[in-house]
Amino acid sequence: LVQPECLVVDSANVYWIDRSGSLYSADKTNVASPRLLSAGAYPAQVSGLAQDSASLYYTIREALPTASGDPARSFVGKIPKTGGAVVEIVGQAYFNQVYADLRNSPRDDGSGGRNVFPTFTGIALKDGKLYVAGDPAGGSAIGTYSSTGPAPVYPAPGYIFGSSTPDADRYVSVDSAYVYWTTSDSVRKAPLVGGQASNVQS
Repeated sequence: LVQPECLVVDSANVYWIDRSGSLYSADKTNVASPRLLSAGAYPAQVSGLAQDSASLYYTIREALPTASGDPARSFVGKIPKTGGAVVEIVGQAYFNQVYADLRNSPRDDGSGGRNVFPTFTGIALKDGKLYVAGDPAGGSAIGTYSSTGPAPVYPAPGYIFGSSTPDADRYVSVDSAYVYWTTSDSVRKAPLVGGQASNVQS
């Protein structure tokens, strides 16, 4: 295996994604070779993996070999557990629009466009709704997206919590009432219905 990253399990299988963005599954009780569900094409920053009974959901930022100044490609993907085509729940068009707006927005000190690469990080799933960390507007937020589509329209998803200050939001989990996430120096939570975020630990 080559640098396996996030993983989830169900009653029969283990599923994981590696640093190339490739998704695999393997029987929990069989040592046979893993099954390739989807092949990644580029080195990638993998941040989250979630599941329901039929599909896998993940966040990724690919390092594309594009011309200087082009953004890396970041998206929220969905794929059947049996393999097949990847559906971009939040795809490249949305990401490109956000990136273009960031490049054209001034810094607070007036020194020019912000050198911010918006990216999606942690992900969790509950009752058909995806909770995704990493604000595509270059701040800090937990956004919500439908796990079945349609793709969101820029400028914004439904934010449970948002801040204009980037804070390295990374991993996400949910229970019956709250969404929880990690930052660079704290564990935070906010109500699923939206509202004030608070520290669990800092």
